Amino acid sequence: MDKSTAQTVKKVLIGISLVWIAGMGWLQFGTLTSGEVLTPHSAAVRDRMDTECTGTFGQRYDCKESIVIATVRHSLTNMVMRLGIVAALPALLALGFQNLTRPGGRLSPGGFVPKPPRPVQRTFSSRPAASSRAAMPTPAAEAEPAAEDDMSWKKAAQRHIARAKPPEEE
Repeated sequence: MDKSTAQTVKKVLIGISLVWIAGMGWLQFGTLTSGEVLTPHSAAVRDRMDTECTGTFGQRYDCKESIVIATVRHSLTNMVMRLGIVAALPALLALGFQNLTRPGGRLSPGGFVPKPPRPVQRTFSSRPAASSRAAMPTPAAEAEPAAEDDMSWKKAAQRHIARAKPPEEE
């Protein structure tokens, strides 16, 4: 498939997803009855608490607390399931389309829609900073031949680095 076909497929999938969300959203949330989602303050829950909870104050409190917790859990589970029904198909279509169109996907050997390469960001400057320019030696200082004693410290340091031993252990 080429890029224009991919765009067409993407638009069709978006259309299917929007129709699904609108239809299922209306069926799941627009047609809720009062008995499907209960709150602790609803009349049905209050009546249940009054009929089931008897005994001492502590027993009634524990009974009402368990009824409230069970009601809230039931309502939460009911709403999450409804949300899952509404969002499942669009999520699966998006993941499937993304999986097929990623580089190295199944629709073509090199991938369906290859990603452009990331630009290289420079982390260094081609010109030295002003403070380091001041510390640079002048051309006249570089032209002087270095004495043999001046370079002996450098050779000793390189030997120590190569052996990974501190300078005192020579």
